[in-house]
Amino acid sequence: MDLKQLQTFVAVYETGSVSKAAKRLFATQPGLSTHIKQLEEGLGTELFQRSTTGVEPTIAGRKMYRRAVSILRDVEETRQEISDLSEEISGSIKFGLVPSAMHGLAPTLLPRFKNKYPQVQILLKEAYSRDLTNLVRNSELDFAIVIEPSNLDGLTTEKIVDDNLVLISAKSDRRRRTKVVDLTKSGALKLVVPTTGNGLRDMLDRHINAGEITISDLIQMDSVYGSIEFIRHTDWSTILPYTSVALHQKQLELEVRPIAAPQMPSNFFIVHQTRFPLRLPARRLVEQITRELERLQP
Repeated sequence: MDLKQLQTFVAVYETGSVSKAAKRLFATQPGLSTHIKQLEEGLGTELFQRSTTGVEPTIAGRKMYRRAVSILRDVEETRQEISDLSEEISGSIKFGLVPSAMHGLAPTLLPRFKNKYPQVQILLKEAYSRDLTNLVRNSELDFAIVIEPSNLDGLTTEKIVDDNLVLISAKSDRRRRTKVVDLTKSGALKLVVPTTGNGLRDMLDRHINAGEITISDLIQMDSVYGSIEFIRHTDWSTILPYTSVALHQKQLELEVRPIAAPQMPSNFFIVHQTRFPLRLPARRLVEQITRELERLQP
């Protein structure tokens, strides 16, 4: 048993396919199949049941997965602990932000971080929670800040900041006077929402279908910036995490009202691969992201 065999096994387990694992690891399918066969022969048991549609882990395979992830994480932590002894903050970070976090953090996060750690190279991806989670799982990102926690194998998800959804409308709309809104008792809304498949949209649909939010008209738009610009000049509204408008509320002349009912928390989570603890530069960036998100809360 060696590390390459364990890495191959984990990739096949998480993707459910030798071909998908080969793409993740930038390797050939025959090479990965050989690693799996050698691992199974060394253990004296089958780890996967093969079929034309992919592979399914056996009972031994599921137990082996937990052990393999733990071993690979220990190896990576040891490597990082030795590397961190230099205390040099350098290297590269690939991370993702959901649009609401991007809108709130963009003016300050990277300028401050790059000023403090000029040797760190940054790659930043903006996308919705599910897309970012898949990019992390496929090793295309080191970590992501999302609003929809994941329960996928191989990923660790931790809440970092509490946020809440707010109703946003143009300040010029004189019909909206209360500081806090109860959507279960308010009139029908003309609402701008994300397209289906988005975590926020899923939450809104649940409350709409339960009769807790009444809609008179609806526009689907996958853009925080576009949604805000649209409602600024109309009598429409949108529902977003407070972070998305915290820095721009006065400047854009927006009316931002906390939602008293129904209860709609919108917390921020960090997601990363369990077997790859965050390196020192990434940990420093997460610390700054957390501080700035906390600073944006009312």
